[in-house]
Amino acid sequence: MSPGRQHRCWLAHSSLASPSAWCLRFLPAVLASVLLWSEAARSQQQVGPGPVTTPITGNQNVTVVGSTQLMPNPGTVAVSPSGSAFVTFNPALVQPGPISVQTQDAPAIVITGGTDIAINPDAAPYLTTITTTGTNAFAINVVSGNHTELLNNVAISTTGAGADAIKIDNPNNIINATDVRVTTTGAGASALALLSGGGTEANFTNSTLTSQAGAVIRVERGTNKNVNLTDSTVTAGSGDGRWLYVTNSSINANVIASNSTLRGSAVTDMGSTSTLTLNGTTWFMTGNSNVTNLINNGGIIEFAPPVGGVFKTLTTVNYGPGGTLGLNTFLGTDGSPSDLLIINGGTTTGTSVLRIANAGGPGALTTGNGILVVDATNGTTTPNAFTLAGEVRGGPSTIFYFAAASTAAILTTGSCAQISQYRLTVATVSTVAASMSATVAAAMSPTVPAAMAPTVAAA
Repeated sequence: MSPGRQHRCWLAHSSLASPSAWCLRFLPAVLASVLLWSEAARSQQQVGPGPVTTPITGNQNVTVVGSTQLMPNPGTVAVSPSGSAFVTFNPALVQPGPISVQTQDAPAIVITGGTDIAINPDAAPYLTTITTTGTNAFAINVVSGNHTELLNNVAISTTGAGADAIKIDNPNNIINATDVRVTTTGAGASALALLSGGGTEANFTNSTLTSQAGAVIRVERGTNKNVNLTDSTVTAGSGDGRWLYVTNSSINANVIASNSTLRGSAVTDMGSTSTLTLNGTTWFMTGNSNVTNLINNGGIIEFAPPVGGVFKTLTTVNYGPGGTLGLNTFLGTDGSPSDLLIINGGTTTGTSVLRIANAGGPGALTTGNGILVVDATNGTTTPNAFTLAGEVRGGPSTIFYFAAASTAAILTTGSCAQISQYRLTVATVSTVAASMSATVAAAMSPTVPAAMAPTVAAA
């Protein structure tokens, strides 16, 4: 048989004689090549440098390089990828320099589906700014679950009503932010809004969050949302005054502030629960506040001075294990007004220090119940739960002392394992001289730690 005839016979008996067989054999390899090419194309798309008015959309990986200005038309979102696209802002690439994103009447960045963003992942020394104007023009809006967003060296600013800067709408999202400055000025706009679902975590390091007319951190609905503040500052403006607002049946909202500064009030609405942990943090409390659990580990809670004679209350279910509370008290007669810590239905642990500042009181004898500064009538404390930071002087001739009470009257004899109220009492220095009156001595002992009993000096 000739070689040509042998070849034709082999083809006739082989599976390759059928066109469908050819497709079945080679189609997977062709598809793999197409997919590899497509992925390579996706991973290499570059935006910038210079002004860019075309929004970033679609299912492709994008790198926004240095010295780029994203400025879409009014009403258009600047960055809204789809599918599983990953958008990276890298100001160190191509033409190193700042990156800016600016939108009008639209959010700046919207994350959905399987998409994510990373802004300055290598912490280059160039600022990325995100600025929006208009109602509900969020800076970063994560509208679905299971995302992780990275922010480094970013300045975020919104001016519209309801325009939250960072708004998380669904559960199991993570925000990791370092050297980030967030500012909102519109009515009801929060620097950070954690809404719906549960399991979301926001971590801020060396950052500042400020809202002029909305609660700075707002937590709504869902369970187990966590905010971690490290070496950061949170400031509430006069238009709202709340640095923390937990509302709308949000359960177990947790805020841990470490070596940070907090300014404003903290409010947890009925039906919601919260835990605030202060690790070496100072909280300047500017209005009546309440949290479910207050864990004070070496922190300082400074009550702002009264305005118009109105003092402030801090209410919690459980408090401890230490730290300092700076209270303002009108050091006068029995029942004089004072800032007040209320333990409502729970307990205290450890020993905390009360630092009393005189709010204009002239000093006077307290012949009855003294001045209430800690009220645990719906809860309990221990005799050593609170001590004075030092001498409390009202006017030039009176020194106030600390007494603990289990009822409305000051204890004068015996001891009490559970104390419901702490009050200030007074003896006149010119009368007592170098020793205290029997009444005050009895009021201080045994319910006040001896180490905190001040030595009375001559007038």
